Amino acid sequence: MDDGKHPRGAGDGPPLDQLDRLLEDPQAWPGLDPDLLRHLLFYGCLSFGVNPDDDDVPRVMRLAKIAIGRLPPAVRREVALQVARAVERLHREHGVCEGAGYTNGLLPFLVEDPDPSVVAAAACDMAILLPLENDDPMSGPQYVRSLLDEIDADEARAGVVAGLLSLGDARVEPLVGGTWRLLGEEGRQSLALLIQAVHGLHVLTVRFLLDWLEGEAADPATPSFGMVAATVARAGAHAADHGIVEVARAFPVTSAPEGQPFRVLREWSLEEFLPTVRPRMRRLLSVANPPELLGSALRYWSVGPGTGR
Repeated sequence: MDDGKHPRGAGDGPPLDQLDRLLEDPQAWPGLDPDLLRHLLFYGCLSFGVNPDDDDVPRVMRLAKIAIGRLPPAVRREVALQVARAVERLHREHGVCEGAGYTNGLLPFLVEDPDPSVVAAAACDMAILLPLENDDPMSGPQYVRSLLDEIDADEARAGVVAGLLSLGDARVEPLVGGTWRLLGEEGRQSLALLIQAVHGLHVLTVRFLLDWLEGEAADPATPSFGMVAATVARAGAHAADHGIVEVARAFPVTSAPEGQPFRVLREWSLEEFLPTVRPRMRRLLSVANPPELLGSALRYWSVGPGTGR
């Protein structure tokens, strides 16, 4: 079991005494080998989560900034996921059930990283790792939602929304509803791309996309309308091939057996799901001067001319 002072990383890495020395020598960080910098980022963030100290905040944020400049987003995202899994293991081993636990180790990825995919990964894990407050299962998602008021970068804010959507739990819907309105054009584009990149399709995501599409329909000339229509079309194609799933998450994840972060409540085929969305889809047929992609989106969902629906 970890003693809380020297948390273990994922796989083999540098000796802990070497990492301790490096953490105390910020001047050396810019010249580190990228692989060593990756290990130091993991170690520094998790150490901060285990032993948070306000005096250490500038140091861990500086480390994150240097990593942003030298490590590609895919590597930083993998480190964020490794930190999250280490936090989960520590929570399970130490029986953490109140406060922030060790989740502060994810904050550098949430508040410092500009890449929406990194932020989305950290946001999802923060939401499922935070212990409950007042026995409210939405404690974690509510905290993550509050970060939209703290993060300035538009694309990073899109990552927060995408992270909440990736939870797939219908209880999150009040928290994400209308959040696309808080994003500028770049943020909306990033959010659409993040949604398109997700392998599964949740009922929560479909409802969110329909709300977003209906909202953009108020001004069909905006670039966002066509972009959201394309995302809805891709979702329809995915639903036809793989269906739609409804899940219930374990909040926090440590309240469920390891490896079982959610329960599948229902799996829908496209045909089974269509009656729940067809009336809303049909209303979009009346949009004046719609982008061409809207027609494609409706056809993918078996609505409109040529579909017989």
